[in-house]
Amino acid sequence: MQQWLTTGYAVVSAMVLAVGLSVISYLAAGDTGLLVSVALLAPAVWVLLSVRGRRASDERILRRLDRVDDELRIVRDRVNRRAHELKRRVEPLRDDIRKATYRIDGRIGQIDHLIGLYHDLRPPVSFPGTGGWAASPDLLRFLYDEILSNGRRRILECGSGTSTLIMAYALRELGSGHLISLDHDARFAEHTRNVLERHGLAEPTDVRTAKLCDVEVAGDVYPWYDPAMLPEGPFDLLVVDGPPKATRPQARFPAVPLLHDRLDVGAMVVLDDHERPDEQAAGRRWVEMFPDLEAESIGHHKNTLVLRRRR
Repeated sequence: MQQWLTTGYAVVSAMVLAVGLSVISYLAAGDTGLLVSVALLAPAVWVLLSVRGRRASDERILRRLDRVDDELRIVRDRVNRRAHELKRRVEPLRDDIRKATYRIDGRIGQIDHLIGLYHDLRPPVSFPGTGGWAASPDLLRFLYDEILSNGRRRILECGSGTSTLIMAYALRELGSGHLISLDHDARFAEHTRNVLERHGLAEPTDVRTAKLCDVEVAGDVYPWYDPAMLPEGPFDLLVVDGPPKATRPQARFPAVPLLHDRLDVGAMVVLDDHERPDEQAAGRRWVEMFPDLEAESIGHHKNTLVLRRRR
């Protein structure tokens, strides 16, 4: 309606102007003046009406564009809010996916180490489990390679299990050596002996049941393996995987203070479960007490601390 009124007003204005000019021309010059005025005014009136029409059309288009721009702005705001909400929800999932991927990669790595051990050792029966309390396959592989590479033949182990079996295989591969393993649990010690026997490895190993008793170390009392059951040594490899952490804080700390003088020059100490705070604290204390021990942390599944006695 407004557009029609605007256009009508322009037409009436043009007609009034044309009639006025035509009358003036007629009075001034008669018929000739009238014809001349009509000839001159007609194009001008047409141009005026065309401009007014285009202007009205342009204004209509601009108004439509303004409405579209407002609608797009509303949609954009909604999309931004939705995207922000989705990002807020997805971010924790991304961390979970990253952690799950890391765990899966780690498990695949453990399977690779276990397959490698089966391939190299060709056992007549399957290995015991390598989860939970048992040493992880990457540590087992590390012990096997260390014994073969550096000829470690005099081995003492605190806490028997699958690691006892793998080290016994390594000693058989070397052709000589002896492994003594201490365990405070008589039933578990017997289980380890049975496993070794099924694998035909009872001969190079000595699994001893050593009950826990109070021993004083560095001014404190710890439940640890009966010292009467400890062999004389010297040893070139000490593996510390017991007693269990439930016995008391830093339950494995006494191992190095009580056995340091039985370690040969160049001997290695291997501490399992170094990811745990208690084992980390025990490792730090060992290095402080014995400057001849050089420490290295290895990123195994449960982390491993390796101490080497300098030559």
